[in-house]
Amino acid sequence: MGRSWKDLIVWQKSHELVLYIYGVLEEFPKEEKYSLVSQIKRAAISIPTNIVEGHSKNSNKEFLKFLYISRGSLEEVKYLLILSRDLNYISEEIYQKLEEKLSKIGMLLNNLIKSIDSRTTSTTHNTNTTRTTRTTHNTHTTPKTKGFTLIELVIVIILVGIVAMVVAPKISTSDIEKNAEVVKLMSDIRYVQHKSMVSGGGKGIDFTSNGYKFIDIKDKEDVSGLSAITPPSQNPLYFDYLGRPDTDNISTNSNIITNKITITISGKNINIDPYAGGVYE
Repeated sequence: MGRSWKDLIVWQKSHELVLYIYGVLEEFPKEEKYSLVSQIKRAAISIPTNIVEGHSKNSNKEFLKFLYISRGSLEEVKYLLILSRDLNYISEEIYQKLEEKLSKIGMLLNNLIKSIDSRTTSTTHNTNTTRTTRTTHNTHTTPKTKGFTLIELVIVIILVGIVAMVVAPKISTSDIEKNAEVVKLMSDIRYVQHKSMVSGGGKGIDFTSNGYKFIDIKDKEDVSGLSAITPPSQNPLYFDYLGRPDTDNISTNSNIITNKITITISGKNINIDPYAGGVYE
């Protein structure tokens, strides 16, 4: 394909991104080393490595397959960084820097894909025209070449989304208006939920009239001095190993909560909808 993969700007930017992300991940909690940190590293590294592997192939068609995989990994990194921000593992400033780098790489990837795809389409059209001229009376139909890489990627993304909607409860606010206390409480609830999922359950949050305390979580300080809070009907509130609201810190029993939970703060409702099956709408 002429130039080395090292000459591709999209590879250079992707490599820089991986180095930057590795530095950011040094600040993550130690318990995330084999879960979220590992997943972010794998997805980030996949972006430049698939560019390299695809570039080494002997055809533009093969190169395209690996570029699509690279683009899928980029989107995965975007989500994982949103999760990291919402769990307070990275600041908004760091998140915005990473989002800017990812957007730039995404644009470069899309441009490279379009360029190679146009050349591939042109070559295929010319080849097919010549072949048709030579085999006008040939009734044999050549089987279509199958390329399932992109399709498989789409199916995996859809399945992951379905599993997430089926298993994890959805937390939402009844109003979209920005409110610092609402955003903080939402973030802290997600944090407790995530900690339970990575540690086998049993983490919780105990609400008071103007704050809340974390249960069995040592790296978070209790919160007080907030606007009036109306605690949920189940207080304290626990989460099990699947992130489902629970009545106690024992994840192996059947005490999960099956009704919607509402917490009111600053006049706004935060709803937690538990799920043991079904899809949230």
